[in-house]
Amino acid sequence: MKVRHANSKFLEGESIVKQGEYENGHTALWLLSPNGKPNATATVNLPNAPLRPGFVHIKSYGENEGLLKDLINSNIIESPIDDVPCGFGIAWVCKLKPSL
Repeated sequence: MKVRHANSKFLEGESIVKQGEYENGHTALWLLSPNGKPNATATVNLPNAPLRPGFVHIKSYGENEGLLKDLINSNIIESPIDDVPCGFGIAWVCKLKPSL
């Protein structure tokens, strides 16, 4: 898994963005505090929604409200190219920046 420091202010102070993979191969992103404590899961796994390599489904509603903007401003992802229905909201389809 790749790790990158981001200046995201989503959850007070700097976060570590950790990249991994869901069982179906979709990319997962977690935000951790500098001491490794989990702060948020930025992605949502939608097994029935096709996803190209290098793209993620970002959850930016509920407890994740505002996270999409912070991830874009922190150069973690590009602006959304699409959206997918997800529970009570939508998940944004975004391309990961190459540096992650």
